[in-house]
Amino acid sequence: MPQYASSYVAPKRLPGGYLQTIYPAIFACPPALSYQRIRIVTPDDDFLDLDTIFTRSPCLAVLSHGLEGHSQRPYITEMARALHHNGFDIVAWNFRGCSGEPNRKVFSYHGGATNDLQTVLDHIWLHKHYEQVVLVGFSLGGNLTLRYLGDAGTTLDHRIKAGIAISVPCDFESSAQTLDHWSRRPFVLNFMRTLRLKIETKARLFPNEISSTGFDEIKTFRQFDERYIAPYFGFRSAQHYWQSVSCKPVLSQIQVPVFVLNAANDPFLTPDCFPVDTAEKCADFHLEMPKSGGHNGFPFFSPGLRSFAPSATIRFLSQYFPLLNSCQHLADSPIF
Repeated sequence: MPQYASSYVAPKRLPGGYLQTIYPAIFACPPALSYQRIRIVTPDDDFLDLDTIFTRSPCLAVLSHGLEGHSQRPYITEMARALHHNGFDIVAWNFRGCSGEPNRKVFSYHGGATNDLQTVLDHIWLHKHYEQVVLVGFSLGGNLTLRYLGDAGTTLDHRIKAGIAISVPCDFESSAQTLDHWSRRPFVLNFMRTLRLKIETKARLFPNEISSTGFDEIKTFRQFDERYIAPYFGFRSAQHYWQSVSCKPVLSQIQVPVFVLNAANDPFLTPDCFPVDTAEKCADFHLEMPKSGGHNGFPFFSPGLRSFAPSATIRFLSQYFPLLNSCQHLADSPIF
């Protein structure tokens, strides 16, 4: 399908992808959501914390956050609020170790951990009865979402009707390489700060299995993934990990409508992360590439809305599906 002609224009006071990335992450403060937290046990005896809003709606949105994110990040809560206002129940799940408490295993999560998303969905299928489910992911969570849909192909559960991915690094290798550039160092250092804290915690909990010694020498994602991701998740190397989990090779296998919103000035992405070919060849693959927006940013100064991403998502769903028509009247149902 032809790409969406984007109407998004970043505020003039926030020029460039860097500011458009940083400002929303620091200064966007949407009102808190009244989540109900549910802890579920994984097949390998770990746990996942799900923050939920359940009503009587037949429609559900499952939200996956980005690297070192969690369910309370502004980009998650604002999307959750917009979807709930339009009639969706919400499950914003936290990756292992991202809910405020260390998980039980020496390893935590990675960009292709679709087995954990499957565990979340299995729990939903067992305990809830939804007619229509959409999967929404941001950044690393966007890759995970699209990878899940592509790997499932024709075997995807019939209740899953669409996928939405925001600021998604469809090609992990090229994204990691562009983040090695000196100009991206502040972003990488911020990620390494929180990752180091988690590695130090794991080293105390599992002193015979993992060490934080020498973490100061880690300056790039290649170094981090080579030392901590690849060996603990069974990949031969960082490059093998990137090639194994990137969603780009499986995008054409997705059998449900998809919407991808990637800003052209996203400092985390390269041209290989923009699936233009897939959008041109696949009728149900919708790609929007505004000139501005940054990474997980898309700042939007208007009453009640701080990001363009939720409105773009609602537009996609309302134009492509009768989803919102069947859900909207339940938007204000009491939460139980």
